[in-house]
Amino acid sequence: CSQRRYGTVEYMIQAPKLSRRARWAIPAGALVITGGVLAGSLITAAQAAPGLPARTAAQLLAEVADSTPPPLTGTVVETASFGLPSLPATGNPTSLSSLLTGSHTIRVWYASPGHFRLAVPQSLSESDVIRDGRTAWLWQSTLNKVTKFTLPAHAPENAVPKQPLTPQQAAQQVLAAVGPTTTVRVDSNVTVAGQAAYALVLAPKDARSLVGQVQIDVDGHNGVPLRLQVFARGSSSPAFQVGYTDIAFVKPAAADLSFTPPPGATVSQVNLSDTHSRVKDHAAPDVTTT
Repeated sequence: CSQRRYGTVEYMIQAPKLSRRARWAIPAGALVITGGVLAGSLITAAQAAPGLPARTAAQLLAEVADSTPPPLTGTVVETASFGLPSLPATGNPTSLSSLLTGSHTIRVWYASPGHFRLAVPQSLSESDVIRDGRTAWLWQSTLNKVTKFTLPAHAPENAVPKQPLTPQQAAQQVLAAVGPTTTVRVDSNVTVAGQAAYALVLAPKDARSLVGQVQIDVDGHNGVPLRLQVFARGSSSPAFQVGYTDIAFVKPAAADLSFTPPPGATVSQVNLSDTHSRVKDHAAPDVTTT
């Protein structure tokens, strides 16, 4: 396995030895995780724990790993608190400097894995990622620059480059690293973005780890990860958070999922389809101006 450190957070990556379903079949006391995620949110939970049917850690792990989120719209806030000074904006919401400092808001319109829009508003600007089937767009308003991607026929949801992190993606990255070095338990229920949620807590067994625990709050009715928090060892405040501040489980309007390059934008075209990517893996993209 390999080990890396980011600020006050350390994470380990271990190659899984079991199939996905086999990993979730392990008794809850033996389920563990070896990962950490750069992410964040400003959300706070309500004081009173909402009532939900009892669920085991194994049941929640299986639900998050295997489920597809229903259509939804909402607002996500990412927050990183490393004690680092603010860094200059890069125009890229997924750059390392963006993830390591400050707070970032993401608007989400999600219809299916192949049809969604993520917008990152910034001061007097906005960056958007839009996927419509096999076509995806990356728009950076500050540069008036658009990149159009042609995707493989069965490209995964995260196939679009420079995509901002959502709670669902953060949870998937963490749970993909489940192994024998971290314990898993279900804590008291919480409320996130007005939704009753289960609190799934994962903590490294190794006392040398700088990660104290990772908490994933899972919507009690739809099985959607609503918030992920990473706590440094001995800290009561998260070093990273990513979670919804508001969410509605409704299908987005068609207009919210469509995109047309604005006048004067520089448009780069990148073909990532199955046959083209093997032949021109390192070729420069075609560039046109509209």
